[in-house]
Amino acid sequence: MKPKLSVLIADDLEIDRWLLKDAFHTTASGFQVVGEVADGEQVINYLAGRGEYSDRQRYPFPDVLLIDLMMPRKNGFEVLEWLQEQSFPKLRVVPMAAHYEIASLSPRHRALRLRVEHFYSKSVTYEERLWSVQALQQQMEAGKANFL
Repeated sequence: MKPKLSVLIADDLEIDRWLLKDAFHTTASGFQVVGEVADGEQVINYLAGRGEYSDRQRYPFPDVLLIDLMMPRKNGFEVLEWLQEQSFPKLRVVPMAAHYEIASLSPRHRALRLRVEHFYSKSVTYEERLWSVQALQQQMEAGKANFL
């Protein structure tokens, strides 16, 4: 049996974090959600093992980071910029955003500069969210996931 991929969910909306955790629990047996954070500063502290996140038994380093591009304190773009300066070789990053949040050219260009060619939409029905999580698992199991 393959070990489960650990997931950190970074989203400022509690309901979105809950829906994602539920989708992983319901449809993606290959993943285990190991943490959730509500802003970009918390993401950086979690990944760097700073402060309360220094206890790796309680806050293990994830295999996958699902990150909302539009969050308070530090947004997802700022976290992606920080990640480019780090060396976390096993971390796979899956950006998420509502379509309207990156509809204008400025955020799109910023995303492309950060090598974000695709993001998962947050503007979906519950069934579409389940399907997206299943598809993510299948892509990662097949080694076809082309994320940051």
